[in-house]
Amino acid sequence: MLFEKLLLNVGLVVLGLLAGIITVEVTLRLANYNPQISTDWQLEPSRRVLDTDLIMTHPKFFHPEYYGDLNDNLTIIALGDSFTMGYEMSRNESYPRLLKNFLKDSLESVIVFNAGVGDTGTDQQLRLFKKFFLPNVKPDIVIWQFHRNDIYNNIVYPNYKISADNTLIPLDARYNWAYQRLQLYSLIPLPHTLKEHSYIVNVLMHFYEGRKHDQVPENYDMDRLKQYGIDKVQLAIEEMERLSRKHSFTVYYVLIMPQDEYMIAENLDWETPDSRCPRKYDFNHGSHGQLEEILSNQETFIPLTVTGDQLAEETGLPKQTISETIFLTPPIDEAAKGCRHYNEIGYELMARKIASQILLAAAE
Repeated sequence: MLFEKLLLNVGLVVLGLLAGIITVEVTLRLANYNPQISTDWQLEPSRRVLDTDLIMTHPKFFHPEYYGDLNDNLTIIALGDSFTMGYEMSRNESYPRLLKNFLKDSLESVIVFNAGVGDTGTDQQLRLFKKFFLPNVKPDIVIWQFHRNDIYNNIVYPNYKISADNTLIPLDARYNWAYQRLQLYSLIPLPHTLKEHSYIVNVLMHFYEGRKHDQVPENYDMDRLKQYGIDKVQLAIEEMERLSRKHSFTVYYVLIMPQDEYMIAENLDWETPDSRCPRKYDFNHGSHGQLEEILSNQETFIPLTVTGDQLAEETGLPKQTISETIFLTPPIDEAAKGCRHYNEIGYELMARKIASQILLAAAE
């Protein structure tokens, strides 16, 4: 009798909670309160898994079979963000795969690991390399691809802090807003298709948006916020150089020139004021030039800047507007014009330029 009464009380509590949740959901829908959340694609369970060092990363890196049997191959690790990953491209169209194809004609055996993870900065990329690749792979070459949003990503997705003696100290990712957001999302006992359309879930996820700068040290106030990201880029490069000497590999530093930089060079910047790109990425204004200034100090720096003559020579196409020829268009890439990714032409040019630098060095 006591058990039945307890069961009844539990049932009533559950029904009350469900009724409350439904009431809140209906109220939010009637009020049309559905605030936008950033990088909502990170909440898809197949695309990201939580990691206490990296915040989140791709599931493939946790599987030993991913690293395979390397034998005597020339081993290359392609490190970077969505440009390395090959956003909206098939595996065979990504630049790491194309690079392997261009190199294998001149080198007997080559393996190229695609270690690109979208929406990451140098913090997460360096931590990924040190945690997963150095223990499992002995690289001969590391190609580290940079993009202007690396600076901001170092702030909102920090894997390191700067110590008093100006070195990078690992952070516990469990205190990061994106880790906690994905953790809560994963704990909600509903299918992903229901969660992504729920106004309540969306409001809960939006709560974390206000905590993006929580891990920035007090000595970097809002006026120096960007400098924090820049300082960590510089220290990450110094750490990679130290690792390259210790483990005897060569690092190539590759910088992608953003689409809107081409638009400015082509006098098409009049097209950008009405796009979402400048408004969304105001923080990144000038970031490409700042990264270029840092990376130009490296002997193995490869600036990925395409001219009209190069485009015509490499592709056989007549001279065209570069910003419209080597970048994706909607509906494949729905980002604002000026902020889009390479298309297959862009990735082929990228792979060819990197391959030529590697082969040139091998011939010396």
